[in-house]
Amino acid sequence: MDEISPTNMLYWSRNAEKCPFPIPIGWFFVDYSENIKPGEHRMVHMLDQEWVFFRTEGGKPGLSDPFCPHLGAHIGQGGKVVGETIRCPFHHWGFSPEGWCKSIPYATEMPPITQRQPILRTLPLIDGFQKQFPAARLSIVEGLSTHIVEWITTGRVDLGLVYNPQADADLDITPWLKEPLCLVSKAPGRRRARSKPQPPLPMQELSGHRLIVPERAHAMRQLLETEAALAGIKLDIAWEVSSIPSIIDLVCAGYGHAVLTGSGVAASARAGELVVRGLVDPQPLSVLCLVSSSHRRTTPLVQRLVPVLEALVGAMPLWSPLA
Repeated sequence: MDEISPTNMLYWSRNAEKCPFPIPIGWFFVDYSENIKPGEHRMVHMLDQEWVFFRTEGGKPGLSDPFCPHLGAHIGQGGKVVGETIRCPFHHWGFSPEGWCKSIPYATEMPPITQRQPILRTLPLIDGFQKQFPAARLSIVEGLSTHIVEWITTGRVDLGLVYNPQADADLDITPWLKEPLCLVSKAPGRRRARSKPQPPLPMQELSGHRLIVPERAHAMRQLLETEAALAGIKLDIAWEVSSIPSIIDLVCAGYGHAVLTGSGVAASARAGELVVRGLVDPQPLSVLCLVSSSHRRTTPLVQRLVPVLEALVGAMPLWSPLA
């Protein structure tokens, strides 16, 4: 048998889904320390992706994902080092070299998730995946639930986290998280979040509220309209906006109300400016499901990725408006 060269060994090992290195977790050279001065930042390309390389004004270096987890602005293009943080150019969220969100200028209080974990990365999934499978490659795509289902069916992706998928013989569907839909309104004055439990709102009363909702292809919009039709309710749609953060901004500005899940509210930096009421009679439930193809064999790597995803879903910030 011919000796396997290092290059062929790496190629063979990647296909076999095994770690090609004698030590799976190690150090990777980025640049010399003297090449990045305090207060500077620039883009670097390594490990097949872009990174923002920066040094705080106090001299601490950092290497982070370039996209802000709020609305996806590119921190490397227009971002700025401010004190001990790298600041997003869009809404000026500030992140430490470790990825912790340290400042949100307009927030009345910091979102709970910022107290529990670093959020500047795409995000804990990449971190957990890299730690457990250092030699493997992961590609992440985002889209509407309807699009993700199509990508799974056509083989573009192996797994998807999908809201309220319809039963399909081509899909294996596993429910992971059930959340009630809530009416989200602007709080009077500058009320802090969750000062007291809010009474639920019967679905019949929803017709009296001007709503800001996503486009019709959005899973949450489809669920809301289905429940409203079954209850004989005519919805008053004032605006169609498919970005949840933008919907919350419009609600805070007084343009209408929204119907969202509790996790969508809890993750917002503006949660303290909102009043959240659960919808009842009937109670619409949004279900987050793991979806895969029922016709393609699941690889060992994908099988081992499922518990990583499940743990991340279990750690999602939730909001119970009735407690």
